[in-house]
Amino acid sequence: MRHKVYCQVNEVELLDPAPCKDRLLVSFTVLTRNRKDDLRDALYSILGQDYTPIEIIVVDNGSSDGTEELFQEEFRKPGIHFIKLRENRGVCGGRNVAIGAAQGDIIVTLDDDAVLENNRATNDIVDRFILDASIGVLAFKSVNYWTGGLDRAAFPCRDKSRDADEEFETSWFVGVGHAMKREVYEKVGRYRDYFPYGHEDLDLSLRVMDAGYRIVYFPIVQVRHKRASSGRLVGIAFGATTLAHRIGVAALNLPWRYVVTTAVLWTLYTLKRTRGNIPAVIIAYRDLFRRIPWLLKERQLVSKETIEKLRRLKGPLAY
Repeated sequence: MRHKVYCQVNEVELLDPAPCKDRLLVSFTVLTRNRKDDLRDALYSILGQDYTPIEIIVVDNGSSDGTEELFQEEFRKPGIHFIKLRENRGVCGGRNVAIGAAQGDIIVTLDDDAVLENNRATNDIVDRFILDASIGVLAFKSVNYWTGGLDRAAFPCRDKSRDADEEFETSWFVGVGHAMKREVYEKVGRYRDYFPYGHEDLDLSLRVMDAGYRIVYFPIVQVRHKRASSGRLVGIAFGATTLAHRIGVAALNLPWRYVVTTAVLWTLYTLKRTRGNIPAVIIAYRDLFRRIPWLLKERQLVSKETIEKLRRLKGPLAY
C-alpha cells in the first residue's frame, strides 16, 4: 500500500515528536442527488469518526433541491470537498469523479442515504487492511435504518441464513458501504460507464478478484441504510435495467457458457419477480443488442483461477 503519512495532535504543542503516530489518510466519498436531508445525516456520521486524518468528497449528480447550499455554510469546512456536476452521470460516472478527486490511501464509499453506526468504524477499517495485505475490499454490514434488521439485498452471500455477524471472504461487495485500497483502483481501474445504475459493484468485484485481491465481508463496520425511494428505478425500468446489466456483467467477464445460463435464469427470474412483465424483458434485450459491439470490445475474461475461486465461494458464476 502506498502511504501518505500524517501526524495530528489537537490543541497540544509537543516538544518531543515521539507521541505522534503515522496515520493513513482515509477518503470518504459520497455520491448524491436530490437527497439533501439524507446527505446531511450521512455527513455527520462521517464527521463523528474518531479517526484522523480523513477527507470527505461529495459529488452532486445534478441535484435540483438546493443540495449545494449545505456546503456554503453548514459543511463549509476544511477537508470537505464538494463537486457539483451539471448533469446526472449515473452511479458509475459520479463515483469515478469522486475516486479521481480522493487523495487517501483508503477510499470509503458510503451511500447518501446511509449512516455509519459507530464512531470507531474508520479505525477498524484501517486496522483490518493493515493486518492483512491480501484484502482489497471490505464490505460493510448493512441494516435497515429504522428497524435494525439485516438488509438482505446488501448481504454479499447467497446463503441469506448465514450468520451476518461473522466475517468471511466473499466474491462481491455492495455499494451502500464499502472500503477499498487506492492501489486496487490503480491496478484494476474504476467503474465502467456501462452500468449507470445496478450491478456496477459486481462487475468491479470480479475484476478485483481477478487481480488477486480478497473481498471480505466485515460486519464490525455497520451502516444503517434508509433505502430512500428518490432516485431509484421502479417498475419496468428497474426490471429491464437489472436484467440487462446482470447479463452484461457476465458477457464482460465470464466464458460464454456462463453468459447463456445467466441470461436464461435471470430472464426467468425477472419474469417471475415482475409477474410476467414481458415489456421489461424486451427492453433489456434491446439494450443488450444495442451494446453488443461495446461488450465484445471490452470483454476480458477472468482467469481459470478466478473461476475456481468463484465456485469455491459459491459466487455469481452460473447466474
